[in-house]
Amino acid sequence: ALNVQNFPQSDALRVEMTCNHDKHVAFGHRNGQVSLLDLRASRTICSIFQCEESTSSMTAGVPLGSVSDLCFLSSSDSKQILVRRSFGSSQVHDIRRSSSSQTRSSHRNLSSSTVLHNLVVPIDEINPTLSANCNGFAVDPCGKQTMISPYINDKFDACLGVWSLQTGLMVGSRLLQTRSRDEDVLYVEMCQQPTPSFSCTAKDKVSSSSFAIWLKCGAFTRGRISSKVGSLHQVSFPGYWN
Repeated sequence: ALNVQNFPQSDALRVEMTCNHDKHVAFGHRNGQVSLLDLRASRTICSIFQCEESTSSMTAGVPLGSVSDLCFLSSSDSKQILVRRSFGSSQVHDIRRSSSSQTRSSHRNLSSSTVLHNLVVPIDEINPTLSANCNGFAVDPCGKQTMISPYINDKFDACLGVWSLQTGLMVGSRLLQTRSRDEDVLYVEMCQQPTPSFSCTAKDKVSSSSFAIWLKCGAFTRGRISSKVGSLHQVSFPGYWN
């Protein structure tokens, strides 16, 4: 059994574990925090990663919400965690930034400013509350340099956003579905696992870095699921984005 210290009291909604020698387990919590356990330590101190609203002018005053999805970025030797929070923003946390704090502090809560990049939609182009109806993200399988995630825009339409994991900047977006009636509330559920693109034929000259993602998009109407809900889509991407 692990002797875990200062584990957050907030409910854990997501769990992710590394598959290499690091043996890290990350928990995403309802209060927006991410707690990290190092299974190699007999007396495990829980490192807590969070994104303060004041760390970026782009997120200042904007609620972040609960942790809806997270994953270790394998291209960084599992030293970074990509976290999506329910109101539409995502953050890249650097695990190494918490190491020095752990050696100096044995029992206190290790809240950390570990954020490398804030991946956000411009504040005047997103509806944060309705974006809580969107789940999932995907990272390009080749370069591990691009993230795709859904959100609801300021016109109440469902969109896909594309961000660079190198710079944290939003580099593109795509409309998925428009709201046809005022009483409709759109939602998107995305599969985290990229796949080959079915839209590519043998005649197409496609980059080896091309990939596709699967998602489900639909609408709630006055608290009920529409009879046409559940349409599945495969969206193709060219691979590397600048």
